[in-house]
Amino acid sequence: MEICLQFGSDFAYSCYGEFLHVFVAGWEDDEKLRAYQAIKAGASCLDERMHKVLHTAPGSHPWFERYIRVFCREIFLDKASDRQEKLFWLTSILKPWPIVCKARLLYIIYGPVFNESGKRNA
Repeated sequence: MEICLQFGSDFAYSCYGEFLHVFVAGWEDDEKLRAYQAIKAGASCLDERMHKVLHTAPGSHPWFERYIRVFCREIFLDKASDRQEKLFWLTSILKPWPIVCKARLLYIIYGPVFNESGKRNA
């Protein structure tokens, strides 16, 4: 908790992502999928937050959108060792959603980030 307070949750998620990828290295895809399901069903509340964001107007829940972006990228996607692994994690994230929601999730995860004043950050 002190790390989160001192460096921010992005740093904590990044460390968690590093740990996860070292931990699951060499696992079969079905085992990794169970790990993904356990993580998203646990304390992260990822499914509930995704559902709320995907079923309301864009920008209605900017904190949840940022959470989804940071959580998915720092824990699953950016720490992937190669394209195949990144594809596995991205497929796991997108698979349960209808096509319109998949497009919106991709935009949230990889699209531009807006600050509080509405200006786009890099």
